[in-house]
Amino acid sequence: MRKVIIVLIALLIAAPALFAQDALMKGAWDLGGGFSFTSASGDLYENADGDAQTVITFAPDLGYFLMDNLSLGVLLSFSSWSQGDVKSSNLMFGPRVAYYMAAMGPGNPYLHLSYIFGSSTFNSGAPDAEDIKSSTSDLGLGAGYLIWLNDYVALDVKLGYSIDSWEPEDGDKVDGNSFGFMFGFKMFHF
Repeated sequence: MRKVIIVLIALLIAAPALFAQDALMKGAWDLGGGFSFTSASGDLYENADGDAQTVITFAPDLGYFLMDNLSLGVLLSFSSWSQGDVKSSNLMFGPRVAYYMAAMGPGNPYLHLSYIFGSSTFNSGAPDAEDIKSSTSDLGLGAGYLIWLNDYVALDVKLGYSIDSWEPEDGDKVDGNSFGFMFGFKMFHF
């Protein structure tokens, strides 16, 4: 009896991933991404005038499975940062590829590679200040895990590392890197 209960529990845990395998097959589409809003205040984040920082990010992506487990797609990323009269915005676009592995537990692990590029605008907020425009790019590498909620929708949890560059129109290129954690949802159509 104990073995039967263990098998039933294992099937209940694995069932969403087993039934969702069609979502990762050739010809399927995936739509996902994330949205974030942050308002940071207090002595650590406020400027001398007491203005808090506000950051809004919207980053959808759309992909098509060229073959089983391999999705090629496009990313769009918009972010806006402000603190008082100081403002900055980024609009980026580019390709991404994701490879989904066989189900492990209630979901599928995957690897992700992207390259997005675009433009940034910064304004210091000073009287008569002009916008500083720049080009920007981001090479992203990530590993994630889809947790299937049903046959068509999965919670997307991802760790990522990116190599970034920013080059003002009249200045020197500046490089950096970042490491982050993201979660969102992915919807599949097959």
